Amino acid sequence: MRKNSQKIKEMVAISSLGAIVAVLQYISMFIKFGPFNITLALTPIVVGAIIYGPKAGGILGFIMGLVVLLTNSEAFFVVNPIATIFLCILKSTVAGILAGYIYKWGKNKTVSTIISSVSMPIINTLIFAIGCLLFFVPTLREWAAGEDVLVYLFVTMIGLQFVVELVINSILSPIVIRLTEMFKK
Repeated sequence: MRKNSQKIKEMVAISSLGAIVAVLQYISMFIKFGPFNITLALTPIVVGAIIYGPKAGGILGFIMGLVVLLTNSEAFFVVNPIATIFLCILKSTVAGILAGYIYKWGKNKTVSTIISSVSMPIINTLIFAIGCLLFFVPTLREWAAGEDVLVYLFVTMIGLQFVVELVINSILSPIVIRLTEMFKK
């Protein structure tokens, strides 16, 4: 009976984090640095991945990917709908799973939390960049208007946005994890 109760608590917690991910990702549609939005939903994904494991990180990342797909993917969707769906879902799902494994494989909880928190925006952005280079180079070339495509992708599109996401997630995720541990005691 106790095991079922624990599973239900975990499902409720992951569902609650999923709702937070969806709301934060929706709100982030209105926060722009450069041509793209700052992703605020990375922190609850990392928190879920650390507390409940890689599977929870993947579920939460999948939720974020769906919200991105439904609210903020039209620029790429009109060019290549299949690649857009694949990329939106893949990048945050994989980043959530890997953040959970990075924490799980670490020896020191504090160091693992920090590395996991830093890895989430890096993995998410890296998969996005690879996807752009695989599926959307002609579109990037058009948007770059004569600028080098790689420079445009990594400096104009990703640059400041990535730095802001990295800083926010690197600070907030360890704080939330620490507060969660304090409340558990």
